[in-house]
Amino acid sequence: MVLIIQNIFSRRSLLLGNFFLLSCLGLDIVMTTSGSSSNEQVAPPAVQHGKVNGQTQREATFGAPVEEISPLGTHLNLKSAVFLNLSDTIGMGIFSVPGIILRSKILALACLTCSIAICAFSTRWSIKISNVLSILKVGFLVVVPCTGLAVLLGLTSAKSQIHNFKQIFEGTTWNGNALATALVKVDYSFFGWSNSINLLAEVPASAGTNPIQTLRRAGYLSLWTVSLLFILANISYFVVIPKERMKDSGVLVGAVFFDIVFGEGGFIARKVFPAFVALNCVGSIIAGTIATARVARESGRQGVLPYPDVWASTYPFGTPLAPIMLKFVLVFFVIVAPPAGDAFNLLVDLSSYPRTIFAVLICIGLGILRKRRAIKGEVAAPEIVYRAWDGAVNLYLVKSILTIVMPWIPPANGSHSGDVSLWYATYCVLGLGIMALCGIYYYVWIILLPRLRGYEIVEETVTLPDGAVTNHFTRKYINAKSGASSNTAQEPAPTEATPLLSSS
Repeated sequence: MVLIIQNIFSRRSLLLGNFFLLSCLGLDIVMTTSGSSSNEQVAPPAVQHGKVNGQTQREATFGAPVEEISPLGTHLNLKSAVFLNLSDTIGMGIFSVPGIILRSKILALACLTCSIAICAFSTRWSIKISNVLSILKVGFLVVVPCTGLAVLLGLTSAKSQIHNFKQIFEGTTWNGNALATALVKVDYSFFGWSNSINLLAEVPASAGTNPIQTLRRAGYLSLWTVSLLFILANISYFVVIPKERMKDSGVLVGAVFFDIVFGEGGFIARKVFPAFVALNCVGSIIAGTIATARVARESGRQGVLPYPDVWASTYPFGTPLAPIMLKFVLVFFVIVAPPAGDAFNLLVDLSSYPRTIFAVLICIGLGILRKRRAIKGEVAAPEIVYRAWDGAVNLYLVKSILTIVMPWIPPANGSHSGDVSLWYATYCVLGLGIMALCGIYYYVWIILLPRLRGYEIVEETVTLPDGAVTNHFTRKYINAKSGASSNTAQEPAPTEATPLLSSS
């Protein structure tokens, strides 16, 4: 959010970005929970050869292995879900985390190590600590508009800059690249409001409650809370900080705010504020790690990553240790290797581009499914807990298409005048390149090699000692003469002793 504040007087696109965002809030959960109708025709499940406690058995599944009881436990209630969302959202810009934390590599590494250690040793305690830090974040963020109000009423020595609101769009631009950059930054400022959806399996289904309804309520509560606080904080920045100083402050607008109010070089501005930003960063890393570790674990559990047993395992602490350590390595590299400013902005932009492409595909796919049901006279099944409004989906689709197309428009001041010192569309090319590599990998592994070597890929569902369930992708060779499997219908298909992507 602070990155948008930096550009508000040079980019009219903030207004457009907030319009799109506030019109489409809720669609992250929409896209993951608006399931298909029970009347929808689906292909029959493939019969897989599973191993449970060392014994081979035939198991019918619909692809992803099902864990009836999550080995990670059920520690997430409504309160914790709200705090988890808030903790991941507040701090990703509003308090200038990249400017203050990432430029101090030692402090950044200390925050990272502490956060990762908490997540690695205990899910229960990582959620509890996240709750406490989230309360501190909200409390501190409330201080900002209260301080702005005090300045406006003349209760402090700082002079009110209420005239900043006159001709607020002076010097702004309608350049497509600037609009796209602002849209990406607005999206990122609210990234995490639906963070708890990644822990759906860890929400207890007690009597009279539904996990999806719990997370839906948590999403709405966190969304409106953080939206109100962000708007009030930004208004306070306008009230306190002179226009020209705000434009030149870069990502340090939060520090400038406290400098003006409490005096430059004062104890609060130079000691209290940085200390809080450090705690804020720890809270964001903990909340983000809790969620992203589950995403990585699910990818591994479905067999699409090498060594699925390692990714799925919760040994020895009941936490997804391998995904958590992957997060540590990646963030460690980002802190140590590249320059802080360009690295942060490039990663924000890069992460948004493939995600936006998938958002477009999801919206289109959702529209196709609904159209097919309408033609057949079908309606959503009663068990569908949440259904996105057609208008919201369409608006989200338009916004996503604009975010994909507009970054290719050259900036008004030259090809290297974007939010990084690199070529303005670098993140677009990198994002498309990563997706292309993933497509090539899939084609070679799943289609080309089996066709050339005369086998097909089958799934084996395996239950690990800690209760985790995972898939192994293995080879089933086909009879070259008949073109059919060499196995009879009564016998399980022979597979290689070592699965393709297994650690065993």
